[in-house]
Amino acid sequence: MRITEETMRKITGLVKINLTEAEQASLALDIESMLRLADKLGEADTDGVAETSHAALLQSVYREDIMIRSPSRDKMLANAPERDETSFLTPKVLD
Repeated sequence: MRITEETMRKITGLVKINLTEAEQASLALDIESMLRLADKLGEADTDGVAETSHAALLQSVYREDIMIRSPSRDKMLANAPERDETSFLTPKVLD
């Protein structure tokens, strides 16, 4: 695929960079090279190759969620240094 000067102006405008004409020409050649490589990859025979969502085999490092019963409110408040009927009482932090 040929990258025209108009396409390069559009690209540099979208990414908000100012390039000299020489830099634009060099970048256009680099982009053309990448596009040729992408086309070449598209020619690869992938019949019989299973699709993957990720190239690396990943496993979750997190444990399964296990539901357990929470202690009662009275039990939770039993060792609180200061409390009222339903809550822990703490020193005031902000005025």
